[in-house]
Amino acid sequence: LNSDETYIIGGKDDEKHCVASGRYIFNITNSGGHGFGSLLSEKKGGYYLIYSNDTMIGGSDSFFLNEEFSFSVPYYGDEPDGDEIIHCSNDFFMVFFTDDHPEENTFELYHQETDQVIVRGGPFQEGPGALYYSRACLPDGVFNLTLLDSGGDGVKYPGHFQVYVEEKFLDLQYKIGNSTSTSFVLANHPAPTSKPTVFGCENFLVLIEADLDDAHKYYGHTLTWELLDIDTREVFIQEGPLKQSANLTYNECVPPGRYSFNITNTRGDGLGPKGNYLIFSDSLMIGGSTKFGVNEEMVFSLPYNVDELSGREFDWCAGDFFVKVTTAANPQLLSWKVTDESGGVVAGGGPYRKPFDTYSQWVCLPNGSYTLYINSLDIFGIKGNKVAVFVESKLLVSVTDDVFGQSYSASFNLK
Repeated sequence: LNSDETYIIGGKDDEKHCVASGRYIFNITNSGGHGFGSLLSEKKGGYYLIYSNDTMIGGSDSFFLNEEFSFSVPYYGDEPDGDEIIHCSNDFFMVFFTDDHPEENTFELYHQETDQVIVRGGPFQEGPGALYYSRACLPDGVFNLTLLDSGGDGVKYPGHFQVYVEEKFLDLQYKIGNSTSTSFVLANHPAPTSKPTVFGCENFLVLIEADLDDAHKYYGHTLTWELLDIDTREVFIQEGPLKQSANLTYNECVPPGRYSFNITNTRGDGLGPKGNYLIFSDSLMIGGSTKFGVNEEMVFSLPYNVDELSGREFDWCAGDFFVKVTTAANPQLLSWKVTDESGGVVAGGGPYRKPFDTYSQWVCLPNGSYTLYINSLDIFGIKGNKVAVFVESKLLVSVTDDVFGQSYSASFNLK
């Protein structure tokens, strides 16, 4: 990155190069716009992996037209940011969906501690409707991302920039004018320690049975999970990565509140063919699951007393509301939310990151009237993202964003 010296053009499989210490960019392009091949939706596509000596820096199994991956060598394991994941592919991930004038767009990622621009991109070439990906391994610190448009009119809809930090959605921008900036912080977050039992806390128990086959070359499984207080954003459990079969138990005493249990398998096949998880409060089962894809979330309240006192027939509440999203080539276009009678948002998801995979969410809800809203940015051509929603185990709607266009809504009652 500092000298602009090129070390590899093309190259053979498993080819090694001895390079000087510094900041590097790995750039890969498929002029046909389909990355490593057309079998990605069947999880049979290709991938790339990057190593420094014997330590894996990172890699990717999905891109379309172009992907850049920025990193530093020597590399000793995620540079470090404290999340216990050795590879750093997902510290920073950005999608640029181009408009009619991609040559007008550039971006810079500035690191305040070192006073350096450590990632940059553009001007871009293909458009409209081309997908450019940018990944970066980042050190701890404060970062400022600046998106620029030399034409001064921003990115024409449906073109946009979409930004993720440590797998979490950060921002979506297209009305940028000449430029716009957003900041974020990467810090060392040590794994939470068990908290002592205190008066007034609620018992939370999760049982996880992971049936994982670790014989695969690409990443294997990287299974992570966390328990998050939705209102305070405090993390009570944060575990992983797990890459082999195991039976695990976690017990925490947490304050009353609204919680999210979130579990992710980066390979997209959940807990494996015989895996499952169950969530309890004291002896009462809140819910559980045996199948999910790349990510599943369960939202519930504590204290818990038989389906949140709803009076409905099930004594567990995870089936009050269930949504399954099956993504296609452009998952970043889709998002959804559920509002209550007051207009408050009680559940939501998206935009999504990984194409040709499944995301699911279970939500415990009290009695009342609710409205589901699904939104999808407009593009030329087929989108193909599918949303299936169940209320108390009964299908409410199953629809693709090609059918409803840019927005869809449906109401439902729990009583």
